[in-house]
Amino acid sequence: MSVNYQLAALFPRYESPEMEANWNALKRRLPIGVSVNGRVVHRESFGVFVDIGVGFPALILVVRLKNADMTPYTSMDMYPAVNAEVDGRIYVFDDDKHQVGVTQQPRESWMIGDW
Repeated sequence: MSVNYQLAALFPRYESPEMEANWNALKRRLPIGVSVNGRVVHRESFGVFVDIGVGFPALILVVRLKNADMTPYTSMDMYPAVNAEVDGRIYVFDDDKHQVGVTQQPRESWMIGDW
């Protein structure tokens, strides 16, 4: 695993092997499809990282942002700002990176496993 140091500061040791039990417990507690909300803590060209209060980062990819299927996000200025409150639904768990995949797209557009 490659550590994103900004995320590691916000989610200490989230990628470490010692967190595996916590990660597996999270997956049992929050099933695919459950609604979550949180605060944007970091932005990258590919999406925004959100703190949903579970000790692991949640990632909303650009193509999973609200209305991305109708209006492409052509600039990071269009992404939700850091500290903005956002909501969505869990659609995948990235076991390699210990990241929760969140989508703001309608349920019928989900492609489970499309990380």
